[in-house]
Amino acid sequence: MKIPTKQLKNGFKMPVFGLGTWLMGGDKFRDPNNDDEAHVHPIKKAIEAGISHIDTAEEISVLLSQRSILGI
Repeated sequence: MKIPTKQLKNGFKMPVFGLGTWLMGGDKFRDPNNDDEAHVHPIKKAIEAGISHIDTAEEISVLLSQRSILGI
């Protein structure tokens, strides 16, 4: 799927659709009771669908979403 973009004032093109990862893996701290694969699966599907903007705020569950995306 081709995701439309908007050009920012600095020339950077930003996708108009993205995936937020808030609460994936837990809140501020990782919840060991969470099924990590259940959270990684939608991230992988979004990437396969052409989503290139994934919001992984630094404080979300001690970087779980970033590590999930990178596979580490």
